[in-house]
Amino acid sequence: MCLPSLTGRGGNQAAEEEPLLNSNDHEAQKGGTVMIGGKEVKKKPKKKRKNPASKQESEDPLDQLGFGIVAYDSMMRQFSWLFLFFSVLMAPSIYYFG
Repeated sequence: MCLPSLTGRGGNQAAEEEPLLNSNDHEAQKGGTVMIGGKEVKKKPKKKRKNPASKQESEDPLDQLGFGIVAYDSMMRQFSWLFLFFSVLMAPSIYYFG
């Protein structure tokens, strides 16, 4: 069963067989220009993207794992210092009453 074509051409030629670009359009694209609406438009050169992660990788390897891991690590360090502070603060009372 052959379905009608939406391009108005006969149903004998499949859509996959139709070329998407004419050969002269393809050659024009190679030169840095594109035909849009019958006008020749010059393509902008692609800019090289800067990789902001390259600086951060050298600073701390945990930054690659995301904010949640970094926040967890920071909180655990704070709790460790807090535990050490309270242990030193309460050591005399533990020795006195213990």
